[in-house]
Amino acid sequence: MPEKTYLLNLEPEEEYELIGYVNNVVFPEGAYINNGTLFVYYGAADRYIALAKIGIDELLTELDKHPA
Repeated sequence: MPEKTYLLNLEPEEEYELIGYVNNVVFPEGAYINNGTLFVYYGAADRYIALAKIGIDELLTELDKHPA
């Protein structure tokens, strides 16, 4: 089985992602790139909207480590 890429997984970890209308749920809603950074807006526990970000260079480096 391939190694899991934790850096790229959007998983509920914080309290606001774990406790809400629907517990233990995060889901991407939209994304954009600005100045070399990928920003991903996501819903958390069906109660909040949050923002995750990662540098494009860091993302591509991590993806190269885990070919399909």
